[in-house]
Amino acid sequence: MITSAIQRLEQYIAEKPSHFRLLDEAELEFKPTLEKWSKKEIFGHLIDSATNNLTRFISGQFEDNPIILYDQDQWCKHNYYQVADFSQMIALWESLNRQLVFIWKQLSSEALQRKANDHTLAFLAEDYVSHLKHHLNQIAE
Repeated sequence: MITSAIQRLEQYIAEKPSHFRLLDEAELEFKPTLEKWSKKEIFGHLIDSATNNLTRFISGQFEDNPIILYDQDQWCKHNYYQVADFSQMIALWESLNRQLVFIWKQLSSEALQRKANDHTLAFLAEDYVSHLKHHLNQIAE
């Protein structure tokens, strides 16, 4: 049921890290305004998204509709992505997404119908990959 999401995420994991490593640090750290995220912070947001979604997919298997939210601006700020080592960020992003793929492959049809954040785990997997693609496009601009 989430085969497409798994395939797309596996493709991103296989292709994107080598592209990320080619990005210029000055371009990554450029902030269009003080309030807007740099490309590096957008990438950090993808790490935070993976972290929180990992929790949703784990908890959603045994809790009844857990609501797992986070303040994306505060998470970005307090993970200090703007000054973090980008190579370390890439490794963390890759590892978290590999774990998501691993978990998704274990989920039965019944488990995929369980809910977290008022959505089925199947929906959350598809939504996660769509969200990821949106932000990867922002970084590539």
